[in-house]
Amino acid sequence: MRGIPFLAQRPILRFFLLTALSFVLMTAGWRFVADYAARPAAFIARVVLEMNFSSTWLDSTSQGPHQLVVNTRVAVPLTPQQLAQAKAAGRPIPPGTVAEAVLEMDPARYGYGLPILLALLLAAHSGKFFRKAAIGALLLIPFQAFTISMVLLKDLAFRSGVGGQTFTQFQLEMIAYGYQLGTLLVPTVAPIVIWLWLDNKYVTTVLFDGWFDKKAGKTATPAGPAAPDAPAATQQALAAPDVPAATSPGETVPKA
Repeated sequence: MRGIPFLAQRPILRFFLLTALSFVLMTAGWRFVADYAARPAAFIARVVLEMNFSSTWLDSTSQGPHQLVVNTRVAVPLTPQQLAQAKAAGRPIPPGTVAEAVLEMDPARYGYGLPILLALLLAAHSGKFFRKAAIGALLLIPFQAFTISMVLLKDLAFRSGVGGQTFTQFQLEMIAYGYQLGTLLVPTVAPIVIWLWLDNKYVTTVLFDGWFDKKAGKTATPAGPAAPDAPAATQQALAAPDVPAATSPGETVPKA
């Protein structure tokens, strides 16, 4: 796009257009590797949950393609839909039967921070793309693990209806805030912050300078037209020495 005259002098607009185009391309390719890219974050989330809750409500965790399963010790009543499904399968279950809650999710669902980061790196085209992409992908893993953990905790605390038996009121509030932070902000803000650090030179020399140059061009006051040259007669009169005014008869001119 640098060869387009309209965009040659607009680095900020060119950057945003390249980012949008790159994001579409990266998202299309990311769909084929999303499950593999999310597995490290899912593994870290499993380890964190087991370390903190295995002595209370967590029984075991398992991981498969597009699936993370958490088996709990929390007893929840079966829903009418589950009772109907069991009856249709020839295994009727009495109403009021309880079972241990099982949490399931697809970790790749919240891994779209990676295509955002790759799109920003491609749009900046500041060199060392693969090195920066590898570093950025590693830095994204803890943020993705945080989001996965918050989604699972929210499912147990609010969907199963037994959050009050498993968590304190303060813990429920923290889970609610953590879920909103992990699903609304972290997947989009984290890759942008990481890119700002990886491509800080490009940001300061191209984007910031381009922005300030644009603002300076708008606020600069154009110089007015040059004043016309004074007539030659006027210039001569200004340059002539002072001559005392003519005197009337009888008046004398004082001597210097």
